[in-house]
Amino acid sequence: MTFGQRGTGNQLDTVIVERDMTSRIFKALAIGTAGMVLLAACGGDDMAGEASDTRTYAPAMAEERASQDAYAYDGDVSTPDIDATDRALIITVAIGLESADVSRTVAVIESSVTASGGLISSSEVAYSGEEHTEGWATMVVRIPPDRLDAFVDGLDAPATAASVTSVNRSTDDVTDQLVELDVRIENQRESVDAIRRLMVDATELDDIVMLEYELNRRQTDLEIMLAQQASMTDRVELATVTVDIYHPGGAPEPERGVIDGFIDGWSAFVSAASRVLYLLAAIGPFLGVAFVIATGFIAVRRRR
Repeated sequence: MTFGQRGTGNQLDTVIVERDMTSRIFKALAIGTAGMVLLAACGGDDMAGEASDTRTYAPAMAEERASQDAYAYDGDVSTPDIDATDRALIITVAIGLESADVSRTVAVIESSVTASGGLISSSEVAYSGEEHTEGWATMVVRIPPDRLDAFVDGLDAPATAASVTSVNRSTDDVTDQLVELDVRIENQRESVDAIRRLMVDATELDDIVMLEYELNRRQTDLEIMLAQQASMTDRVELATVTVDIYHPGGAPEPERGVIDGFIDGWSAFVSAASRVLYLLAAIGPFLGVAFVIATGFIAVRRRR
């Protein structure tokens, strides 16, 4: 009887323990579920706040990007019915002149450039002789393309006291590049205007900072494109002509200064050092063999 009562007591204890553990498990599940619900609610509020901030300028930016994509240059610009005379050509000419009177030739070229409606970009002249008839000169001039042939033909006239020895001419067709630049500049201007319209309605500091950065970036890109267009248009409107003038006696030696002497001395030093190093490298193997033989000879003599 005693053993039967003990067994019944143990069973009751086991049932009570199991019920207690089940109750704890349900409580833990309930607490965890409640926590997840609270976190989801907080996260939903944060996401709603972020979405409300993003919705402020997202539609406008999306519309602006779509408009920019619609006008984006795809690399395929067809030049409609452009006649050969209407194409944009960059002409570059290099001319060599042998002059019996360098100063006279330079003066005639300067007058011819002015008469042609051009301009002198740069001029480097070195005269020699009592009357400046000898020496050399290099002139870079800009001439309208429609007057270029007349200008080149006039260089061989008797008035210049010179004769043309060489003429090199190259032509670069940039019609398509200019058409592309026109399209890109128009698109960029519309893009800049769109950002400025967004800035008018911006009230938040973060939005204003972002829009100002975007405006500066797009404005910089627009200015770069305009500079490229201006440079290319200038080279199309005026051909570049480089005229090298020299006297049959040859160009005079330019005067050399202290810096030139230092450069020449340094070059001589580097050349001498290179030769010494080369000599050492060439006799290196022989010195190595001689060193081994001498070391062995000394070791033998010490043993004796």
